[in-house]
Amino acid sequence: MTWLLASLRYRRLILTLTGVLALLGLAAWVTMDRQEDPFFPYRFGQVLVPYPGAAPAQVERMVLNPLEEELAQVAAVDDIIGTARLGVAHVTLEMHEHVYDTDAAWERVRIAVNRAARRFPDGVGEAEISDRDADAHGVVLAVTGSSDLLELREAAKRLRRDLFRLKAIARIDLLADPGQQVVIGWDDTLAESTGLDARALGDQLAARNLTSPGGSLVVGGRSLVLDPHTEFGSLEALAATPIRTLDGDQVPLGELADVRLAPREPPTARMWHDGRPAVALGVVLANERVNAVRFGERLRALVDELRPAYAPLAIEETFYQPRWVEQRLDELGSSLLLGITILGVLLFLAMGLRLGLSVVVIVPLVTFSALALYAMGGGVLHQIAVAGMVIALGMLVDNAIVMVENIQWHRDQGRSAGQAVTRSVRELAMPLLAATGTTLAAFVPLLLSRGNTADFTRAIPVMVMLTLAVSYVYAVFVTPLFAAVILRPRQAARRERLPALGARLGRLAVRWPGWVLAGGGALLAGAVAMMPLLDHDFFPDTDRNQLVVDLNFPEGTHLDYTAHRAEALAVALRERPAVRAVHRFAGFSGPRFYYNLVEQPRQPHLARLVVEADDADDLPALMAWLRAVTPERLPAADVVARRLGQGPPLEAPVEIRVFAEKREALAEAAGRILSVVREADAARDARHRLGEGLATLRVVTDDARAAQYGLTRGRWPGPVGASRSAPGAPSATPPRCWCAPPRASASPRRGWRGCASGAGMVVRCPSPKSPRWRWGGARRSSSIATCAA
Repeated sequence: MTWLLASLRYRRLILTLTGVLALLGLAAWVTMDRQEDPFFPYRFGQVLVPYPGAAPAQVERMVLNPLEEELAQVAAVDDIIGTARLGVAHVTLEMHEHVYDTDAAWERVRIAVNRAARRFPDGVGEAEISDRDADAHGVVLAVTGSSDLLELREAAKRLRRDLFRLKAIARIDLLADPGQQVVIGWDDTLAESTGLDARALGDQLAARNLTSPGGSLVVGGRSLVLDPHTEFGSLEALAATPIRTLDGDQVPLGELADVRLAPREPPTARMWHDGRPAVALGVVLANERVNAVRFGERLRALVDELRPAYAPLAIEETFYQPRWVEQRLDELGSSLLLGITILGVLLFLAMGLRLGLSVVVIVPLVTFSALALYAMGGGVLHQIAVAGMVIALGMLVDNAIVMVENIQWHRDQGRSAGQAVTRSVRELAMPLLAATGTTLAAFVPLLLSRGNTADFTRAIPVMVMLTLAVSYVYAVFVTPLFAAVILRPRQAARRERLPALGARLGRLAVRWPGWVLAGGGALLAGAVAMMPLLDHDFFPDTDRNQLVVDLNFPEGTHLDYTAHRAEALAVALRERPAVRAVHRFAGFSGPRFYYNLVEQPRQPHLARLVVEADDADDLPALMAWLRAVTPERLPAADVVARRLGQGPPLEAPVEIRVFAEKREALAEAAGRILSVVREADAARDARHRLGEGLATLRVVTDDARAAQYGLTRGRWPGPVGASRSAPGAPSATPPRCWCAPPRASASPRRGWRGCASGAGMVVRCPSPKSPRWRWGGARRSSSIATCAA
């Protein structure tokens, strides 16, 4: 205690340190890293395993079951949800809430997936593991201005390279990537005329498209790298490669078939920026190490600089998180300032000018000093941290009030300022420490709790405990210094004003104790009776003007149909007076522009609309309109409209899981439970995710009859949509002809009939391979030459 009293003599040092720490806190408020919401550990992820062409039953039996068996052996995994779809197995993983070393946990998941891959059949693709589902896309930029998806894709990839100039970017995801593939137009007529089918053509192309190192040579004491061009470097090279027909002719591929680049088929994801086709970039910021507001300003400046180079294409902002970060923190900052103002007014009214001033001057010092310590510890400014500061406002003045009142009492007793300060600190240092310690202990369980909810609210106990600790230190060291200067001995009449009021209230309580107790009981009973009227929502909805509308069609719905039906609803929404824009995503759930949106990739039956309204107050009316019109307009789809909310990622607030060995029993039970749930008064948007199955055309091979035609099961399946005819049977369409330069030899080669077509070109037609065919001649119309047989 002696050293504590002795330290009060160094007033200038104490006030200087206090001022510097408060200024650091003020600077931290302006410059420290800031986000809208806290960061979640990477406990959520998914595994995608493609099995092209396989039916859901095959995917479940041959891919999903062995994959789940291996993943179930990972101790860190808490929940596994597997889905078998046409051509893909999708597994959603959730770690235990006590897992914080998520990198090690996901490494064990990768090992388990590799073990399962050894049991997969041939034809199964490489597994894709997504272990960063907690990352949100801080900014989503859409490249629009063309209906050519390949052009948009190339521009988006070029823009991604340009954006990596900004160092605060963790990664950039290519969203709604249409993919790219080389398409060779090959049909049955061409196959009949050349004696080749798609498989034989593919074998010839594969033999010429090789990628292998050439090694190196030593020439003149230096290494010479051999670069063999054994692969196709361009479409022109592919089209010029000669193809050997069954009759031995060498014909360029470009003369036999249409060779072009096209988006990947079947499509997996598409998006439209307010009705315009787009390919987007999702920018992920470095977690907890970036000022989102300042990053957004730099990003906008860079995009404005790049826009002329991409014209006539446009670069548009689909989602822009920094705006919401700035708006949210400004609102909370205003709340904090308003709280300090209200607190000051109450202190002045209740304690008087000098006492109130002695306490009020401590409030901003404690607030900004606590913020400085929070920033020095690596804290990030977000809405939960500011909310903790607001909560601590009412508690941080308690120590200062007690200290100031005690100093004033000693001053009223006629003691000097120094004596009053010394006596008050000696009397209250330990009691205030005990009182502050008990308050801090009340927040320890919240600080030490684990799990997704605890991770989200962690900053509240941190800020409250930090602020209370600083308030105690300032109450002992700083408040007495201000009180010694501000406080004066009070006059007797003024001194007795508040005590007289307290004495009067005390006499009333003693005179009528029954009425006082009855009044208190009535207030308590009224409060308990009104509890059901309160909304029990730990994580409330946000006040954003964005509405998320999910459309789930039956499993097996083609992406084109999903996109078409979603477009009809988007057009209807865009006509509503309160709607500003509607962004449409088909085949996937769109970008994770909010931290707790659940990512759902490769789902052609899924579409998502993100509606931007003029104001957040317009969203309830839009949701009511959607619930009224969608059952009639989209009877085959489950349409769920919801606002963005706080808290961990959840698909629905209530989930019921049903287990059964047989699918028929599972479907019956799910339907009955869903009917019961929908009859509940408070239930809305009830649905289940059990698919109705896919229409299947089952082909059963008769081995004996197939052998008569020289066929085996290995020859099936052929290309879907290709027509086949038995040997010797007439074809449904005449063979094609094509123009080619005349041969050096005047006589046509064996197996071909040639007819002059003018312009130094020869129209080549296949010879009949069956007595049923006879030569019908050739004709030329405009620039097209045709043979008939």
